[in-house]
Amino acid sequence: MKVNKINYINYTSNNQPIAPRSQQQQNSVNFEKEKMIAQKADSMNANPITSLGYKLYRTFRFLSEHEPSPAQQAQLNVVA
Repeated sequence: MKVNKINYINYTSNNQPIAPRSQQQQNSVNFEKEKMIAQKADSMNANPITSLGYKLYRTFRFLSEHEPSPAQQAQLNVVA
């Protein structure tokens, strides 16, 4: 099937824009998505390379999102 054009449909009432999802709702959706992907990666019939790749992705994402505080960074610099 070939799509020639995508029409923009604005579902609003009284010319009021649709409210975007709240941050809490978005976090909940993201959590459920991550949980589902993790369960698939840990299942018995998952591809081992895909499972390893996802685990590495989660690890590096966790490390990049959780930067140490300035006090912790200073302590690490002193120890090093």
